[in-house]
Formats: sequence, structure tokens, C-alpha cells
Amino acid sequence: MKFSILIGIFVALFPCVVSAADFTVTKYMGPVEGFSSMFKIKIVYKGDGLQRIKDIVLNRGNCRKPYFDTNLDMTFGEFIVVETYGCNVIELKIITDKSEYTLSWDE
Repeated sequence: MKFSILIGIFVALFPCVVSAADFTVTKYMGPVEGFSSMFKIKIVYKGDGLQRIKDIVLNRGNCRKPYFDTNLDMTFGEFIVVETYGCNVIELKIITDKSEYTLSWDE
């Protein structure tokens, strides 16, 4: 039991970060009572102009869809945090009104 708590703390303290042209995405894993794995994913927009996020797809649609306000407009420096549980997120696709961005973590 103590070992699993230490692993959870280690992963929460050392998040996984990936970047695409206009986004930086940070994945935090944290233990949540009743769930084997829960991920918080912070998406930061670092591009110029306005970008409208239409959808976020995790693991090519094989993970529970995160809740967020659809058609969310973001400008430089703004961020959102989405949560999902029950699967290990290794790929994230951000679909916007201008393009699609696919980011992945080496696990």
C-alpha cells in the first residue's frame, strides 16, 4: 500500500509534457479513491490569434471522452484542464477550427 502511494506521489510530482506547434500538453496522474487511474491533462495554447477547440480525442477514441465546453475559444497563454479515468492516456488529439494536433507520450 505504501509503495503504491509513493508511486502516485512520484508521478504527480513529475508530470509528462509534450508540445505541438500551437499547444503544450501536460499529463498528471493522480490517485483518486475508487478509480485505478485518473489523469488530469492541462492544455496550453501558445499560438497567435484565436483558436477554437472543437473536440479532444484520447487514445483514438478508446478512452472516456473528457468533459469540456465545446467550441472553446482560446488565445495565447490560456489553458484548460480536462480529466479522464480508467485508461492510460498515451495519445491526445486536439481538433480545432484551423487544424488537428496529435500528441503522444512514450510510456
